[in-house]
Amino acid sequence: MIRSKRVNQVYRPIKKNAGLELDPIFNNGRVYFYSLGRWALFHGLQALGLEAGDSVLLPEFICRDLLAPLNKLGLKIHYYSLDKNLNPQLKGIDLPVAKAIIAVNYFGFACDLSPFREYCKHHQAFLIEDNAHGFLSKDPDGNWLGCRGDLGIFSFRKTFPLSDGAALYFSKEVELVKEPMSLAPREKSSRDFLSPKELIRNVGGFFGPSGIQLATKCLRLARKVVSGKEISSADHDDPAPELEIPTELAPLDMKKYLSEFDSVEETAKRLELFNEIGELLKGQDCRPLHSSLPSNCVPYSFAFFSSDAAIGRIKEVLRKKGLECFNWPELPLAVRKNAPDIYNQLWLVRWVW
Repeated sequence: MIRSKRVNQVYRPIKKNAGLELDPIFNNGRVYFYSLGRWALFHGLQALGLEAGDSVLLPEFICRDLLAPLNKLGLKIHYYSLDKNLNPQLKGIDLPVAKAIIAVNYFGFACDLSPFREYCKHHQAFLIEDNAHGFLSKDPDGNWLGCRGDLGIFSFRKTFPLSDGAALYFSKEVELVKEPMSLAPREKSSRDFLSPKELIRNVGGFFGPSGIQLATKCLRLARKVVSGKEISSADHDDPAPELEIPTELAPLDMKKYLSEFDSVEETAKRLELFNEIGELLKGQDCRPLHSSLPSNCVPYSFAFFSSDAAIGRIKEVLRKKGLECFNWPELPLAVRKNAPDIYNQLWLVRWVW
C-alpha cells in the first residue's frame, strides 16, 4: 500500500531550517555552481583544456540536451552502446580514441566505473561522471556519486523543486588548464515564486495530488484558450536543443536553499516509493530496470520498460495513486534513427514535481 504521506511529498517536499549540507559531499575536491548542468559541463570541459576538434565519448542512451555543451565547444561526439539493463558496452569493443569519456549514473544507481577507468588509463582520457540523477546517492563502497571521476556534474533541480541549480566538481588530483567561470549566487526572485508550476505547487499542493491535478487541468485549459494548445510542444526534429544552451544566469545560492530541505525525509520517501511502486506494478506488462536497491542508493525515480500498448493502463494505475510517469530520454538525432527499441521504451515515475 503506497502511503499518501510519501505521495504528498512528491509535490511538497518537507523542509526544515537546518537540512542538507554540501560541504561533506564536496570536501575532497573543488566545486563550482551554475544554473544548469549543461553550463557546468561546458565550463568543466573548458577547464580540462578540451578544444575544438577533440573527441568525447558518451552513451547512446542520453538526453539530447547534453550534446549542446559539446557542440558549443566544437568537440567531436562519439557514442558507446548499452545492453538491455543499460550497462555500458566497453570491454572487448574497438572504441574511438577520445580526450574524455562520460559515464552516467542512471536514476541514482551507481555506474561501475572500472571499465571507464581502464579506458582512461589506456588512452590518457578524462573520466566525467554525469550525476544529474544521483544527488544523495553513494556507491556500495560509500563514495558519493559524482565525486568518483576527474569531473562530476550535479543537477540539484532534478532532485528538489528548484528553478535552477547545478554543480561542477573536480577531483583534487586533476590539473586544470583554465579556472572555471562561476557566477555569484543569487537570491530567489519573482520568477521563482510566480512561475506557473510554483503557483500550482503552492496552491494545489495543500490539497494533495488531487489538488495538483485539478490546478494543472485549469492551467492547461487557460493555455488552450490563449494559444490553442494545452501543453507547449517541442519540435523533436529541431537540432537546436543539441546546439544551444539557454542563456547563462546566476544560479540560486545552493548552500542556502538546499539546506532548507530535509534530506533524511527525502531519502526515506524515495526508498519507500521505490519498493511500493515495484509492488504496485507487479502483474502489469512492464519490466523494472532495477528490482531491488543496492546499499547507499537513493533512487531518482522508479524506472521501467513498457510497450506503447501497455503504458496507458500503467499510467492509469499510477494516476489513481496520485503519481505520474514520463518517457525518458529524448534521444540525440544521430542515435534516434537506428536506436534499439529498448531505448524508446523506458519510463520514469516522477518523484519531484
